[in-house]
Amino acid sequence: MDYIDSGIVKTYHENCQLSTKSNFKDGRPDGLMETYRECGSLFSRENFIDGKKEGLTEKYYDSGEVWIAENHKDGVYHGLVEYFNKDGT
Repeated sequence: MDYIDSGIVKTYHENCQLSTKSNFKDGRPDGLMETYRECGSLFSRENFIDGKKEGLTEKYYDSGEVWIAENHKDGVYHGLVEYFNKDGT
């Protein structure tokens, strides 16, 4: 990926499906970043402030249910990390 200072960056898998969509500010991730599997399903959503993870990160099963929910503060784990079965338990 080429360097980008600010704006929305999209990358793609070899099969032309969207791989990532992220916001950048001053050359660092800032805001929502979404990651997708080659089949097109959403894999993760995470938030960044000044290049560091901040707040809730969720990872998903192929079917769309939440697999992992974790919190970050200033780029490190902060608080509860939850793992879920496909049925939501």
